[in-house]
Amino acid sequence: DYRMTVSDPDEHIRIQYRSDLQVFRDAGWIGPTTRVVIMSFTTYNYDYDLWTSSDFLFEIPPDGDLMPSFSVKPFKPRIYETRDELTFTYIDYVRLAIAIYILIFVGWAERQHKVRNHKAGFYYHISLSGITDLGLVICIFMTVVWRTVVFH
Repeated sequence: DYRMTVSDPDEHIRIQYRSDLQVFRDAGWIGPTTRVVIMSFTTYNYDYDLWTSSDFLFEIPPDGDLMPSFSVKPFKPRIYETRDELTFTYIDYVRLAIAIYILIFVGWAERQHKVRNHKAGFYYHISLSGITDLGLVICIFMTVVWRTVVFH
């Protein structure tokens, strides 16, 4: 098992890379009897808050050909990485509870109010307050679903 940490991605990385290959040669990891070299590493992009898992496989069959293959997969471990992200998730859940409350209880109370004033309860749904309440509930539901799908 070998671990390499790169903190300075300038010209020094080439020197560090070549010295690491020399360490492999000195240790007998790469030589005339080597049949496969496997490199696996993980990188992180701070700007996009995204990780990549990279696996490189270099097979060297007995005839001397080099058969490379690779797999690079981006991933995001979870939204609960930091305390702030967890707090934002809890705030979304509270917003969702408020939206359900508005949809069920406020809507029911407003329809009852219309009926008490000798109008059809359906008039609430076509009134300005009914349209506003429904629009608010739809926006909250769409926001929570979008954040859950995109960021989880």
